[in-house]
Amino acid sequence: MDAFLVRSMEDFSSDHRHAVIGQALSLLVGRRNHLLPFEEVSKKLQLGGPAYRGLQTVRISSIVGSLSRHQEFDTGFRPIRSHTYDRWVRISEMSYQGKLLPPVQLNKVGALYFVADGNHRVSVARHQGQEFIDAEVCEYSPR
Repeated sequence: MDAFLVRSMEDFSSDHRHAVIGQALSLLVGRRNHLLPFEEVSKKLQLGGPAYRGLQTVRISSIVGSLSRHQEFDTGFRPIRSHTYDRWVRISEMSYQGKLLPPVQLNKVGALYFVADGNHRVSVARHQGQEFIDAEVCEYSPR
């Protein structure tokens, strides 16, 4: 078996285990431990837009939510759900092999970002210690 594949499989198992433990602890203390849902933020802030801002390099720690997969990853972008395994491992393996991955698509609200496309790429990048990620950005503003 390829060394990059084995490492990716081990990485997923470790991150998934930490996410599940964190999820259980968050239930005990009554705190949310998954990503912010963009739809909820959009409704509360009555966002207008979007305005396309182009390709940017974004600090991964500024990505706090997701449009459609907010319950599949914890606040550290670790995978909570085991069904993300195949895709996560495939992206991780490609990253370790040095293959160029497409930019993620992010929605920006103030200084915070929400993943429109690329949750697994963000998760893998964060796990592998990247500080920044390339992204196509659309910005939303409160009305």
